[in-house]
Amino acid sequence: MSRSSKPLSFPFVALIAALALLCSVPFASAHDESIPCTLDMVIDKDRVTAELHFPLQSLLDADAWSDTTDANVIKSPKSVKEIDRDSYVKSKAAMLLKGLHITFDSVPLAGKVTQISAEDLVIGVSTEDIDPRPTAVCKMEFRLEKPAPPPKLVTVNHDFLPQPNDGSNIIVVCMINRKQVDRKALFPIYIANDDRMTMKLDWAATTQPATAPSTLPSRTQVFPSPLNGFTAETQRRGEGSQLQETSPRPRVSAVRLSIQRQAATC
Repeated sequence: MSRSSKPLSFPFVALIAALALLCSVPFASAHDESIPCTLDMVIDKDRVTAELHFPLQSLLDADAWSDTTDANVIKSPKSVKEIDRDSYVKSKAAMLLKGLHITFDSVPLAGKVTQISAEDLVIGVSTEDIDPRPTAVCKMEFRLEKPAPPPKLVTVNHDFLPQPNDGSNIIVVCMINRKQVDRKALFPIYIANDDRMTMKLDWAATTQPATAPSTLPSRTQVFPSPLNGFTAETQRRGEGSQLQETSPRPRVSAVRLSIQRQAATC
């Protein structure tokens, strides 16, 4: 005697239908990622000359993860080989400028991009990072909008990339070279996009007029290299993650790589 099959209950049918619907919609690939960049800064009494090096592929990735044209479609980022590099980095100049925030004594500086290009460079934030990669090189200048006394304090923070729409945790870690125009460079420090760097300035011992160059000198001549005696210290210290340094750290011997530039921060 054969068993008669019972009809499926409504809750079970509804569950199957819901699972089928979910499987037909692509899931956003949420993930954690750390993106390195470098920033060189020469600080003068009325301006800051800066040069940012940012991985080109990370900018392309950000285009994909921040695209809201169709929430049900996972966007695939373009590769560097698919784009006109020079045109693309020029289209990102305003975004990179907007993502860098510098103040003198809590007064924001007004910035402008003086030059931007695409180059193959070593970002060089660790001893393992020794290969050149396509890089956006953005040269900027920040100035006070009104005359003011020489600053006693400069602060820097950044938010170069938009937040992902898929819940991913993307942290941009910027290795910062900083130098008061009439002093030696300090040892590199690192700040993430939720951190802030604070640097005290002292102009009392200035023996010559502080005039920032129109372009930054060669890094191997000005900034200590993090690739010789590199440590993994990030120097994030909680309580607002405010970074402060009042005296230079021991310099590290400069390493001259065959590639044009390497990341360093002071």
